[in-house]
Amino acid sequence: YWMWHVLDPSYYYLFDAMALADLQWPGHVYHPGTTVHVLAALVVKALNPLISGDQLIARVLDAPEFHLVAIGTVFLALQCAGLILVGRVAFAVTNSRAMAVLMQAAPFLSMVIFKNTYHVKPESVLVLTMLAFSIIALTALKGELQGRREQTRLALAFGVIAGFGVATKLTAAPVFLMPLFVLGSFRAVFLYGLFTLGAFALFVVPAAGNIEQLLSFVTAITTKTGPYGSGDPGFIKLDGHLTATLSILKRPTAGLSVVLALLAGGIALWRTRKDLFVPSMETRLLLGIGLVVFVHALAVAKQPTANYMVPSYMLFPLSLMVFCLFVGKLGVLTGKRRTIAINVGLVGLMILFASSAKRVYEQAHEQSEQHDEALARDDTEFDHCARIYFFPASSPHYALFMGDWWTGSRFQKQVAERTASNLFWFEQNIFQVRDAYGEKNLKALSESFPCLHLRGGHTGPISKQLKQAVPDISFQTTCSTRNEAVLTNAETCRRP
Repeated sequence: YWMWHVLDPSYYYLFDAMALADLQWPGHVYHPGTTVHVLAALVVKALNPLISGDQLIARVLDAPEFHLVAIGTVFLALQCAGLILVGRVAFAVTNSRAMAVLMQAAPFLSMVIFKNTYHVKPESVLVLTMLAFSIIALTALKGELQGRREQTRLALAFGVIAGFGVATKLTAAPVFLMPLFVLGSFRAVFLYGLFTLGAFALFVVPAAGNIEQLLSFVTAITTKTGPYGSGDPGFIKLDGHLTATLSILKRPTAGLSVVLALLAGGIALWRTRKDLFVPSMETRLLLGIGLVVFVHALAVAKQPTANYMVPSYMLFPLSLMVFCLFVGKLGVLTGKRRTIAINVGLVGLMILFASSAKRVYEQAHEQSEQHDEALARDDTEFDHCARIYFFPASSPHYALFMGDWWTGSRFQKQVAERTASNLFWFEQNIFQVRDAYGEKNLKALSESFPCLHLRGGHTGPISKQLKQAVPDISFQTTCSTRNEAVLTNAETCRRP
């Protein structure tokens, strides 16, 4: 978990889980991510049931990887339980094993989803959330929601899941507009809104002591045109925003949901004009999924990061399954044509699964190579230098520095005890070289140590800082690897 980009935000959530397990407020609530904090804190406490305070903090910081692996494993176990349940529900609704397996394939149809399932971050919990959301949508297909009681139950189920999902990550909010198309009355929609707000408020309670940070961040991202609350005043820059949206929708797991919705909508409109039967619930569900995926892409295009689209990607199997049910109810596929359609669909599923298996294997191979590369670069030959890490560096020490700073610098003393006095890090968001306790002067460090040794991925910010602080020092880069740049003015630098 300390390698490459994985430490952001896995280590932030570890520090906040540790704090919450010790009955302190989480310090990194921008997402707000409180559901991740609580689930991770429960794991931390289960692993350390009889200790608290300094003992608990020491236990976690002495074995951060052990605790992160445990949390990630619990997240995976919950996802597996969700996959089993969604498969059973899909089979109960469709009486088709192919459809059940299609629903269970959701995390494997996009490597963006798969790469997030085992991280300690909101996206891994959102995978579970969308499985639960799909289960409720499938139950809506089983009946036409004739009674007020059934509509109320459905609104409650959707509302609890939506509140949980938005508390996990605010950027997921657009996908939870989908029930507006499924619920059968204004009363049910109104109740859904109330239940969602109530659930969100409940799930955000763990962040109550730091709610100003969340509100400040929300204000920034909604009143500035740039990503993450940067840029000029306003909401978005129209120039380029639509292009970014369309680029996001080029991914099949997003764009095809929109295409299927448009196709179903067109067929439904044509059949309505011809006074022919139109499957009501399937049509509404397809239109709802297509619209929310498009709106989600519009929202994410402001800071186009593939991870933010995980909830929409998870809806693709549901969209595909519902479209098959929609076509099946039109009565146009009978006899030989139905057999051909089923066979084509099964072949398509086999190709899809084979392709997914190949991508999973490639992802495992890539992670293994990066792991070996990170361990091959031994920095101990530069222990006489001031070693400075910059984002994203593969270093357990850098992960501790980042985890503490991003969650409020509450464990400075404990981090300092676990990092050597010649270890520092560069925070590119505020252009500061720091140790566990605070800012350090880069020029003074160059004068206090016989050499400087810097390691990380994004060289732009640190290069600018070096030119300002130590313009007379020249650095060699012969120790650099494929994923990390190594800048040093030491006499020797051996390749790994």
